[in-house]
Amino acid sequence: MTGTAPIFVAGSARSGTTLLQALLGAHPAIAAPPEMHWFLRVHNRQHRWGDLTSDQTVRRVVEETVSLPGGLLDDAEFDVDAVTTRALAGPRTYRSILEAAMADYAERHGKRRWSEKTPNQPPDLVWGVFPEAQVVHIVRDPRDVIASVRRAPFTNTERTLLERVRAWQRFNDGAAAAGRDAGASRYLLVRYEDLCNAPEQVMATVFAFLGEEQVAGVTTDLDARSASVAGKAWWTHNALQPIRPVPEPGSALRQPQHAIVTQLTRRFLVEHGYPTGGSTDRWLGAAGWRLLAAADKARVARHRPDPPPEELDRLIERTVQTALSKQRR
Repeated sequence: MTGTAPIFVAGSARSGTTLLQALLGAHPAIAAPPEMHWFLRVHNRQHRWGDLTSDQTVRRVVEETVSLPGGLLDDAEFDVDAVTTRALAGPRTYRSILEAAMADYAERHGKRRWSEKTPNQPPDLVWGVFPEAQVVHIVRDPRDVIASVRRAPFTNTERTLLERVRAWQRFNDGAAAAGRDAGASRYLLVRYEDLCNAPEQVMATVFAFLGEEQVAGVTTDLDARSASVAGKAWWTHNALQPIRPVPEPGSALRQPQHAIVTQLTRRFLVEHGYPTGGSTDRWLGAAGWRLLAAADKARVARHRPDPPPEELDRLIERTVQTALSKQRR
């Protein structure tokens, strides 16, 4: 039985969503354009345009749907007139506008179904609009995610280490909970590390979940992935390279931040089979957590603005390093 439901890739930023979307797009049945941020830009801002009784309103919403700042959707070559015509022929709903854009894209690429991915897009939001959708949720060791996020040019520099970890936890805990409610026919979780270390096996599982046959060359055909990667920037570069095994999970973040994130995400790490380190990591993480919690509590009590994020991170590191030095004596 072949699948027909829309596909959505879920995952926090820097967790491998681009690679997974690109591999889906390499399948001959699945069209997978670059990330569109449609829920954030369009669905969640319906008040901006109002109802869709006017043809002109439909066209404006289509224009917003198929364009991103910086021309990041230019390579997808959406035709506003064609998508608008398709949208006007269907129900006057916001869902139908995204369906019109994606169906147009799939048709132009000779595919019969489509996949959309946008980092940090909650599955329960997707199912609220597309209850039949199949969601593939990709997770990655949070220590490597945080390390990668801190290097990315689009990172919010005003966020502290604690705030980044909390945001990561909220998203992934919420996505997993929604997936449990949705059931195994609509939700699949995969690990980024498994995808990199055994791409054929993991994608066979993904395609079986989607009701699609495994096709030879999906994990090795680099040209077939290119349509799914916007801008070809350095932070998406790996999605267009041969898949290589990843190093030891959690190795990208330096101490003492590694210890702090380990402590904060220990339940997730254990549940998903990631290494947690020994007692030193546990002790260091607890020390970092106490410092962060105390700092948060003090700011709230005093109604004072947050200190500069990097200043707080440096304070955490100095405190934990001092504690480590004392432990080694």
